[in-house]
Amino acid sequence: MKKTHWYIFILLLLSVGTHFSYFGYPEQVVFDEVYFGRFVRLYQHGQYYFDQHPPLGKLIIARHQNHRAI
Repeated sequence: MKKTHWYIFILLLLSVGTHFSYFGYPEQVVFDEVYFGRFVRLYQHGQYYFDQHPPLGKLIIARHQNHRAI
């Protein structure tokens, strides 16, 4: 392997290690997560509303939940 490939490999290991080191932290629900489920439920029932964040993530979760319920 070339010397530059080792640097990329080490950088990859460091990034994976720092990303997953606190993966389960915190163990309780965080403030935004409380409202996220309610917003997804509104999308499931076709009730659209104005939110300051883009709705793509909520729409994907609502679509997935609808498919699981069928």
